[in-house]
Amino acid sequence: MAVFDETVETTGRMLEYRHLVKHEDPKEYNTAEFIGKDGYIYIEGIGAIYGLSQSGYLANQDLIKNLATFGYHPDKRTPGLWKLKTRRTAFTLVANGLGVQYFSKEDTDQLIISIAANYPVKTDWTGSKYVGINLDWNYTEIEVNLSMKGYVKKALKEYPHNAPSKLFDAPTKYHKPEFGQKVQYERVEHR
Repeated sequence: MAVFDETVETTGRMLEYRHLVKHEDPKEYNTAEFIGKDGYIYIEGIGAIYGLSQSGYLANQDLIKNLATFGYHPDKRTPGLWKLKTRRTAFTLVANGLGVQYFSKEDTDQLIISIAANYPVKTDWTGSKYVGINLDWNYTEIEVNLSMKGYVKKALKEYPHNAPSKLFDAPTKYHKPEFGQKVQYERVEHR
């Protein structure tokens, strides 16, 4: 239903100190005045920045604090699942995507208002994509077909695998079970 990026909008505070790689030409990046005696540039980061491991933690803490004012809380047993104290509304949060179970338009409007109070929000009422998975809803048959178009081709290109010379349907040779035996060990074939 909604997509938002809480990492960019996070106001959490956590200091991070880094040094940047020495530049060959400090004039190119206008950093000459920041170069220390050892030739490095040292920076202090405050808050969430893409790529830092603690950014996800900061964003989550910020989200917990901001949504608590509207009655939302993370489920105690299921990470990523959020619930509303006063209604049956529930949603999952994975990266920057939401999947919402709602029972009235009023519930979703309240959720959107709650999130939009602190974060930019885009909505998609088709529910056709969630965490990179395409969802094809068939409400008359009460089913949903999941697909990831192009995923296998992309994976085969990224991880080349040569087709075997002889086709087989199992990772090992099939051995017919010997019924009546209490213990049956797999036969080891030496090549």
